[in-house]
Amino acid sequence: MKLVGSRCNRDAIGGWVKVRLGNQTLFRQVMPTRSYLSQSELPVTIGLGNAQRPDAVTVIWPDGAEEKVEAVRVDSLTTIVQSR
Repeated sequence: MKLVGSRCNRDAIGGWVKVRLGNQTLFRQVMPTRSYLSQSELPVTIGLGNAQRPDAVTVIWPDGAEEKVEAVRVDSLTTIVQSR
């Protein structure tokens, strides 16, 4: 899942993706670095285990705004643009 900010920073660095799978909630943060002289890619990858699709996906943008995401494709890159 790739986040594109319009009211916050363009790469949505510091934003969170919250995915609900049954009674489990997974959080992943958009963070391009992990430690000194290392780098990670910006798209967020979340494993679904045995689930066919997530029950709910919410993006918490770096500016604090929350946005529910309805159309999430599984096994492909989904780009989410922050609403204005």
